[in-house]
Amino acid sequence: NLLRTWLLAAWQDGLVAATPPRAEGFADLQMCLWILQIRGIPFGNCLLISDGPVNNSTGIPFFYVTLKDNVVVDLPKDPVASLTLPEADGNFCRKNVVDPEDPRCARLTLTGQMVTVPPEEREFAKQAMFSRHLVIRKWPCSYEWFFMKMNIEHIWLLSWYGGVSAVPEKST
Repeated sequence: NLLRTWLLAAWQDGLVAATPPRAEGFADLQMCLWILQIRGIPFGNCLLISDGPVNNSTGIPFFYVTLKDNVVVDLPKDPVASLTLPEADGNFCRKNVVDPEDPRCARLTLTGQMVTVPPEEREFAKQAMFSRHLVIRKWPCSYEWFFMKMNIEHIWLLSWYGGVSAVPEKST
């Protein structure tokens, strides 16, 4: 998944001191935190996320959203957002009963521009979201759902005490 993809790249570049992430430690990550402007005040919300179908992780976060969501309604006016993915369900945190905000539980923050998925990518976005989140098939059609993705501009990784590391572009 997305966190595992970025953590592995950062580990290979020596930015993460711990052992490389294992796929099973990240299997349950489905939610994300958005921070963006709503009437000038930062606001966070949880949304389902996917970076590709089960066997094809791309590292690009895709979303299935509606303008009826307070977070999404502001994106056309200000598309800048940040996405934080915690390792709370990872092996280390679970095994050691560590709180998600503990620096030993890695978290990745991506910042960038939120854009509507163009027509030529919609089928891929649909496969990405629907293959990982079966529940969205039951969401009401009247909400006028559509696909968005984040064009990533900055990548920050907190994986231990001592502050965050900026993941260099060559890792992405």
